[in-house]
Amino acid sequence: MDALNLTLRGVIQARARLARRIGAVKRAQGLTLYDPEREGQMLHALMGEPEDGLAPERLSEILAEIIAACRESAQLSDD
Repeated sequence: MDALNLTLRGVIQARARLARRIGAVKRAQGLTLYDPEREGQMLHALMGEPEDGLAPERLSEILAEIIAACRESAQLSDD
């Protein structure tokens, strides 16, 4: 469990770093950082086929929160 927790943390942090880089590119190009349609597409793709584990509603909440946290990180970045 500890190893999986570390992996999970690393993947989330890697996603945040990528979001910051994407945010910097979007700012440089004068684009908006928040694209609700794209975020909806990503969440929909992640939910795809049901899997054993968390209830789909709870998993969707967690994934949406990760996406939102990464977006916030991108907005705060000065890259």
